[in-house]
Amino acid sequence: MRVRSVDAWHLRAPLSQPFSFSQFSYAQREAMLVRLTAEDGREGWGEAYGPAAVTSAIVRDFLGPLLIGRDPRAVESNWELLYARSLDYGQKGVMLAAISALDIACWDLKAQDANTPLYRLLGSEPAESIQCYWTGFYFGGDEPLERRWEREARDCLDQGFRAAKMKVGLGVARDAELVAAVRRFLGSDVKLSIDANHAYMPAEAIELARRVEGQGIHWSPIFISN
Repeated sequence: MRVRSVDAWHLRAPLSQPFSFSQFSYAQREAMLVRLTAEDGREGWGEAYGPAAVTSAIVRDFLGPLLIGRDPRAVESNWELLYARSLDYGQKGVMLAAISALDIACWDLKAQDANTPLYRLLGSEPAESIQCYWTGFYFGGDEPLERRWEREARDCLDQGFRAAKMKVGLGVARDAELVAAVRRFLGSDVKLSIDANHAYMPAEAIELARRVEGQGIHWSPIFISN
């Protein structure tokens, strides 16, 4: 099996309701999809996180052509080749995101060739169930957040979610108020996580953590601003 062609698509869709978190607002959703087509016509698909216009250009014009004529099933050596080519331009960020999209597509083709689900190819077993969490409680709009988030919490519970993640990053004092409100809306038996999206430096993050300590926070990602 050899790679015949590599395609990348930058997909965009406007949102009927824009949303915001701590530092940025979004009026559209974007995604980047990669397709590796083998000489026998089979297709492997991958996707990349990050700015889709940038990752699609990296795949289409820089990294993708390196896979033409190579065996997509050689996932380790393919990854090493792509990573080595990117070293002079940064070893993380959008370069790694673009490599990841191509890597996923290679794994897709490898699993198809083995005629087995990818999770089995990776040595895993199927899970009976996976707990999902509600991600929401975004900022934006003219309505007071507590009023809108109370409705959203009801939707979350009505749909059977027992875990949720909310946004913070409006300032430590305001965040503490909002976390307390959402905890009250959801009840004490729902796992609640918070996400500041890089809004805080360490001292602020520590202060917020202390203020919400009594709210039973399940987890929170790194707060530190860059």
